[in-house]
Amino acid sequence: MQFYNLPLEIIQIILQSVARDTLASASLVCKTWRSILLPLLFQAVQFDRRRSGNRWQDMFLNVPIHGTDGGSLLPSYVNRLRVELYMDRQGLEDFYSVTTKMNNLKHLDWTVSNFQGKEVDWYGTLVRLCQELPKLRSLSLTMAQNEIPLGDLDEIVPLTNLLELSITLDGLTGEDPDDELPNTLVEFIRGAPNIESLSLAFEEDDERGAAPWGSVDLFSELGSHCFPNLRMLETKSLYLVPIDNYSGPEFRQFIRSNNKLQKIILSTDGYDGSPKLLHPPPLIVTPADMEEMMPSIRHFGGPGLLVGELLKSELAKQIQLLELREPGASELGDLHDLLLDFDDSILVGLPTLKGLCYFNSYGESDGWEAITDLLSKLATRLPVLQELILENSE
Repeated sequence: MQFYNLPLEIIQIILQSVARDTLASASLVCKTWRSILLPLLFQAVQFDRRRSGNRWQDMFLNVPIHGTDGGSLLPSYVNRLRVELYMDRQGLEDFYSVTTKMNNLKHLDWTVSNFQGKEVDWYGTLVRLCQELPKLRSLSLTMAQNEIPLGDLDEIVPLTNLLELSITLDGLTGEDPDDELPNTLVEFIRGAPNIESLSLAFEEDDERGAAPWGSVDLFSELGSHCFPNLRMLETKSLYLVPIDNYSGPEFRQFIRSNNKLQKIILSTDGYDGSPKLLHPPPLIVTPADMEEMMPSIRHFGGPGLLVGELLKSELAKQIQLLELREPGASELGDLHDLLLDFDDSILVGLPTLKGLCYFNSYGESDGWEAITDLLSKLATRLPVLQELILENSE
C-alpha cells in the first residue's frame, strides 16, 4: 500500500508512537512524515472567510515549506479547491497567484455569485486559470442569474479542456435576475464542447420567486446542441418533467441529441416542498419515448412517472442503477403509483440492476409503509443487487 493511501486514523496511531526527540523540524523522521502527511492534508482545500479569513494567503504565500527548486510545496499538493469568499481586486490577484501554483489541481468549486454587482473580474481570472492549469478538467460554479461580466474580454472564451461542468444558478444573491436568459450563460455552456458530465441546478428566493427565465428557456437554447462526449446529465428543476409536458420538445431534443448519455438524474422536488402545477397536463410519456430518448442509459433517477415507463421498456434489461426521487407533486408519480405496476414480470426484467435508491424529502407519514412494501417485492427477485439506499425524511 502507498503511504498516501493510508487511512488518517492509522497515520495518527503511528505518529503517536514516534519518540518525541526525533520530531525536531530538521530531523529525518520529521521530514519523512511531513512528505507523507502534507499531500494528504492539502489534497482538498476550502477557502472560506467564515472559517479562515485571510489565513489561506498566509498559508500558501508565507509558509516556508520548500521543494528542491526553492518554491513552496503546499500548492502542488492541492487536487480539489472550494472557494466561498468575496475578494476585492487585490485579493483576487493573490488568489490567482496562489492557484496558478496548484499544478495538480483537478477540480475547482467556486461561488462567483459573491461578486455580483462588484467590479471584480472573476471571469477573466477563471479563464486564465483554465488555460494555465493543464490538469484542471472539472469546474463547479455557483453563479448569479445575470449576464457573465466579461471584464476586459470581448466574448466568452471556449474552455475546451473541461470534462466536467456543474452550474448552480443562485437566486439568493439579493440581486434582481435578468429579465431574459443571459446569452453569456448559454455561450459559456456551449463553449465547453468536450464535457462528459453536465449538472445544472436552479435555485430561487422564496420571497422574490423564480427568475423570469429558467431551465425551460435554457434548454430551448441548448436543445439541438450536441456534446459528443456527454455521458452524464443532472438537473434540479421543477419544470423539466414529464419531459414533454413541462419543458416542451426542447429538453427531449437535448437528450436525444446526446444519445450516448449513460446517466441521467432529474430532481424535481421544487423549492418549497409543495409546488403548485397551474396546468397539469395529461401524462403522455411512454416506454417507447424512453427508449427513443436514452438508448444508452445505465443509471437513471427521476420521479415515479418516468421510472415506471423506463421499467416497462426494453431499457430495463440494461439498467444498472435506479433512483426513485419522490416528487413534490403527485402528478409526477410517487412510490405508491409505481408499486401498482411493480409486478413479477417487471422484476424478472431487471437482470443487471446492482443499485436501487429511494429518496423522499417530504416526510409523508405513510412513506415507510410504501418502502416496506417495496422491500417485500424485491427481497428475492433481484439476483445481482448489491446496494440499497432508502431515505425518507420526516
